[in-house]
Amino acid sequence: MKAPTEEQIGEMNKIEQIPFDLNLNDPILHEFNSCSGKVIWITGGSSGIGKALAYKFANEGWQVALSARREELLNEISKSNNNIHSFPLDVLNLSLIHI
Repeated sequence: MKAPTEEQIGEMNKIEQIPFDLNLNDPILHEFNSCSGKVIWITGGSSGIGKALAYKFANEGWQVALSARREELLNEISKSNNNIHSFPLDVLNLSLIHI
């Protein structure tokens, strides 16, 4: 694996400067607001360790917000457990993220 170029590093630093404004009163987050307080958001959750963690937390009563690029896989996972909620996104593509 190659080390990132100076240009790529500059782009990564820009990501950290973007303000993150999440409205917890948004209707889409209602289930998370009304739960017992055990909430986790897992990115990269459509396979591997992320998927395993999603099931682990969900089976222990946590509400799991699960994100990844592969929407079809996320939907399959969320349909298999009522505590898992899919939020498809690519964390590196900021133009597709709407909050």
